[in-house]
Amino acid sequence: MSMRDTLIHNIEALVAAYGGHIPISVSRALKAIGMKQYDASHISRVVANRSNFTIELYDRVIQAFSDAWPKGVSWPDGIERPPASDAAGRSDDSAAA
Repeated sequence: MSMRDTLIHNIEALVAAYGGHIPISVSRALKAIGMKQYDASHISRVVANRSNFTIELYDRVIQAFSDAWPKGVSWPDGIERPPASDAAGRSDDSAAA
């Protein structure tokens, strides 16, 4: 499997886990976690094998999923999860206060 295929597989696995038992499109999942419309549309084209993407965009997608990941939902095995960003950490702290 190529690196591109692996990264696309990771995005698809995160979308499926995030959506749970409800079918959800890549674009809709990305918008739900706060990705900009342009990036969500672009990644949808990538997954459909109609566009290329950079590692920086992949990293933004994975970080956005990590920051917005629902409590109680298991992060997919085999995909490294980045720590919460500062902004996500602050919102978690304020919610706990």
